[in-house]
Amino acid sequence: MPEIKFPGITIPVFKLTKGQLLNVGVLGVGLVIPPFDMTFWEATTILQPFTLFNTDDIAKPVATLINAIPQAVWTFATTWLEQQIKDYYDKHPEARTK
Repeated sequence: MPEIKFPGITIPVFKLTKGQLLNVGVLGVGLVIPPFDMTFWEATTILQPFTLFNTDDIAKPVATLINAIPQAVWTFATTWLEQQIKDYYDKHPEARTK
């Protein structure tokens, strides 16, 4: 069944590789900025992904309740009917022998 998931929050790595900003040569002189690889921070996970809502969490208990309804109705109906029969024969004992 479908579920709604909240994606994790991650801050990506922030780094500059050698010559990423500027890499030119003018009159035989090379200008490279930055002169070496620089990493300001690594990838950091702030919040792990999690399931916000899963329809199975609702569907299973509801299905269980719905499946129990016919049995409950049958039990009620048969109990009521048996009580009606008992009351009738209590009021009319002569009908029991016929």
